[in-house]
Amino acid sequence: MRADLRGFVPPQKLPTFARWVRNGADRESGPECLRRELAEELAEIGHPELADSVEKLEFMLIRTVMDGPHRVPGRDYRQVRFHQVYNLVTSDSRAVELRERLLELGRDTGEDGVICASSDDIIQGRQGDHLIGPQTAFLIGDRKLREDLPPMR
Repeated sequence: MRADLRGFVPPQKLPTFARWVRNGADRESGPECLRRELAEELAEIGHPELADSVEKLEFMLIRTVMDGPHRVPGRDYRQVRFHQVYNLVTSDSRAVELRERLLELGRDTGEDGVICASSDDIIQGRQGDHLIGPQTAFLIGDRKLREDLPPMR
């Protein structure tokens, strides 16, 4: 979260802001964001070699969810998040190879940067020793099942 961009919107401007988010104009698209974030995360966990195949990946939008507004514990404001859930389109060999390599890493008990989590793991909020953030519930449905984890310092 060190490089995340966050801001404050007055409550009366939230509907206008939400329309802008839904419209997608004048900002990074969901697939562009996914490609950028995936490349950054792969480098961060020590697998930059996998990032080479990311720039051509295609994604299919599954659902869009607005989460909130919710009170933020210990703060005097509410938070709204807009989530878009995408599937990786595996119509070319690079996408299939990346998916398979990520699955291999997720099954590797010596790999801490990638895990494979089932729907049950998402519902329970953990996979083995790993905590799974509550926002992952949007991968399997349209609502969160638990409150947010406190941010790391």
